[in-house]
Amino acid sequence: MDRELRKIYGFLRSLAFPALLVCITVLRFCVRPKAAAPEAMPSVTGVVVGPKELVFDTRNGCEEIDIPDEPARAFRDYNGVVHLIATHFVAR
Repeated sequence: MDRELRKIYGFLRSLAFPALLVCITVLRFCVRPKAAAPEAMPSVTGVVVGPKELVFDTRNGCEEIDIPDEPARAFRDYNGVVHLIATHFVAR
């Protein structure tokens, strides 16, 4: 009889670790923390200030052949004025 008890005890011991893993896995998927509220989507708003102003008039544009050799480059000088440079093989 002692031999039979040892067999049963050994069998139960061999099942203990897998049973523990199954319990931990089940608890992990059953007990979940509350989901955080989704963050609000940021929005952009703007206000028009002042009257309409013409920025570019095509009558003041360059010639039809004026195609830039390099991408346009801009910089702001010490007075805060933005300068745009678009190079071309015809220098004026």
